[in-house]
Amino acid sequence: MKKLILNWSLSMIVLLSGSLASAQTPVEQFGQLKVVGNKILGANNAPAQFRGMSLFWSQWQGRFYNANVVKWLRDDWCSGIIRAAMAVDNDGYATNPTAEKNKIFAVIDAAIANGIYVIVDFHVHDAVLYKNQAKTFFAEVATKYGNQPNIIYEIWNEPINVSWSNVIKPYHNELVQTIRAIDPDNIIVCGTRNWSQRVDEAANDPVTGTNIAYTLHYYAASHGQELRNYCTQALNKNVAIIVTEYGVCEASGDGAINVAESNAWWTYLDNNNISYCAWAISDKAESASALPGGASSNGGWAAGTLTASGKLERDYYKSKCGSVVVVDPPKNNYKIYRSPSAITIDGTVDAFWNNASVLPQTIGNVLQTGITNSADLSGTFKALWDNNYLYVLGDIKDNVLNQDSPNSWDDDCVELYFDINNDKAGAYGANDAEYNFEYNNAGVVTANPGVRSVANINYVMVPKTGGYTFEVRIPWSTLQGTPVVGQLLGFDLHVNDDDDGGVRDSKLAWNATADDAWQFTTSFGTAVLEDSPSLGTEVEEMMLEQVSVYPNPTNDIITVGGLTENFDYEVFDNMGRKVLSGNLTKDVYMNHLSAGVYTLVIKCNGKFKSIKVVKGNEMN
Repeated sequence: MKKLILNWSLSMIVLLSGSLASAQTPVEQFGQLKVVGNKILGANNAPAQFRGMSLFWSQWQGRFYNANVVKWLRDDWCSGIIRAAMAVDNDGYATNPTAEKNKIFAVIDAAIANGIYVIVDFHVHDAVLYKNQAKTFFAEVATKYGNQPNIIYEIWNEPINVSWSNVIKPYHNELVQTIRAIDPDNIIVCGTRNWSQRVDEAANDPVTGTNIAYTLHYYAASHGQELRNYCTQALNKNVAIIVTEYGVCEASGDGAINVAESNAWWTYLDNNNISYCAWAISDKAESASALPGGASSNGGWAAGTLTASGKLERDYYKSKCGSVVVVDPPKNNYKIYRSPSAITIDGTVDAFWNNASVLPQTIGNVLQTGITNSADLSGTFKALWDNNYLYVLGDIKDNVLNQDSPNSWDDDCVELYFDINNDKAGAYGANDAEYNFEYNNAGVVTANPGVRSVANINYVMVPKTGGYTFEVRIPWSTLQGTPVVGQLLGFDLHVNDDDDGGVRDSKLAWNATADDAWQFTTSFGTAVLEDSPSLGTEVEEMMLEQVSVYPNPTNDIITVGGLTENFDYEVFDNMGRKVLSGNLTKDVYMNHLSAGVYTLVIKCNGKFKSIKVVKGNEMN
């Protein structure tokens, strides 16, 4: 059975939000991908779309095929996917199989370690001439990596102008059978006629198999609406599309850059949840290359040194970081403390809110751009609970307040999200709800789904200089929950801003990084109900600034550096189960654990630090 890499289960770590968080990677968020109709979905059935970069022909620019480049693209370019373009002819795999496949394996290993998806591309125009080599290569990839959800197979980069039904499709059918004999479920992407442009033809005569998608390639200065029409026709035939290669320049890879057409393509692909990779991470002297001549082989490229195409692509990807590409680190379990007494909902800050342990949480994830500065939109919130109610207090900066739209979310509005049993199952279930609190709307509360009760929910939004105070109490009976100490609940808070009347201008969230919480509970953060702290107590949990671990990924031993005394440690698997614990001075032995992703929690003198660790026997 394929091993799934799931969202982190952090129920064992009760650090406050000031502590170091483990990053939620695209693979942790979406896990095993699948094709359903014309969509690619994650394991949680949420639409999965990724933006990223393609590496150049491996035999000519192989110096960029390394872990440092992969990590830099994920962290600095917000890339959720990378394409490894293994050259076949021209001194590629056909003549140097070991050298070229090892470059691909290095990228795959790095993609797995960094939690992003990787397209394994058989990069040749005449793949049918190398069918036996393709079978050998993909059988090896499937055997070595087929149990990892990161893998996407691209079995023929760009067929040229040959028959789809008589040449291209039969090749694909044979390769699909080869891969499926080993790997039953990772997505296989099939190239299409005329340099992978005629996806409409493939949709009329599809390849046999499951989890099959088709590739569309375009170059924005040469290809426009005609190719988008082909794509629309294919989608209407209910097949899935991935743009495994595109450029912002001409089809030659050189020439002028067309910014307007690039934006038209990105808008079209984003509207249809189609993933895409730009050509190329290369320092070749041509327009499609993202890097200047002599660029470092190990990433770390300063934004100002990128080529025009590289800057355009990186800037666009960075602007979409609040979407579904690369998500911000998820919040550690936010401690919601028990209030010693009932709280009056009047917009004033009762003494209980000033307890040092009730720390403010920053509402800082941008879901819709348009924010000019912190005075335009920013804020923090706190939460408390007792046996009857859950209380939330927000301190929102918003220099213009509006209430003029029929939809609450188009005005100045606070949204609260709840998943009482914290299962984050995807689509809303019976005990999941969104509540909307609109400025200047006489205390009216709206719910999503509309059938959810809003009984006895009380809130105020009290204007003040530069913003407003938001205060609400929600009965546990309305939330369909019974509070107990230690209970985990899915939770998030969003703030909408309307500066000029009409529709919403911008939006912030506490945990979500895409504006899909109204559909999917997977965007929610996690809160834990704690007992009453003593008034005035200080926060004791802190991160250990100097601690480091290496090597990571590891095959056997993790060495902990930066501590001068014994420490306690615990290791949890990706289901939240403790698999190791002890007290030592340096080395944590993981040799008997299976390959996978773990959380290492280090404890010393009442302080904590959590670190994601990859155990990687499978990545040798």
